Amino acid sequence: MNDQSNTKPQKKSINKGLLIGLLAIIILVAVIAVNFTKVMLTSRYFFVYEHFNAGDNVYIKSGFFRTDTSTFTLARLIRAQTERDIDSLNLSAEDKAELKLKINPTLQPYLIGTHDIIAVAKKTPLVGSYIKHETLYMVNKKTHKKVPVIFYAVHPTEQVLKIDSYYLKYPDLPTGYTWADNTYYINPNWLSNSPK
Repeated sequence: MNDQSNTKPQKKSINKGLLIGLLAIIILVAVIAVNFTKVMLTSRYFFVYEHFNAGDNVYIKSGFFRTDTSTFTLARLIRAQTERDIDSLNLSAEDKAELKLKINPTLQPYLIGTHDIIAVAKKTPLVGSYIKHETLYMVNKKTHKKVPVIFYAVHPTEQVLKIDSYYLKYPDLPTGYTWADNTYYINPNWLSNSPK
């Protein structure tokens, strides 16, 4: 009689253990599913992209050169215009007042490709110095939706940076946006710690 009573509690504890394990797996899968993009970006940052410290030299990976010299497009962050931005424009008070009525504070900042490029030689692939990495939004060209991406902020050397002066003076930014700052961003897939 004692043998039978000892086997039943063991079965219950095994069932509880399986239930707890199954529940933990379901919760883990749910968390990953809800945060899939964050998980993917984090894993790419840790396992795919090379890491740098602020001030480190960054180079273009040799596999990205089609010829002896290649160009790479830079991105910049844009944000919603503010009244202060409009006040700094060289416009009449009437035009400024009209623009201020159109300010949309719900516009979110995001990266856009610029007409500014870096032109780098395969023999000397130095881009400049690393500033930081950031997860920002960028418009997907196929879906036209903003998606999170990891980009590296860099300070290009004067020798490789080619600024489109016309675009600098007359940027074709989306309505209601202005440049957030002067920082350039580059795709981390292209970058390396070494000039090889």
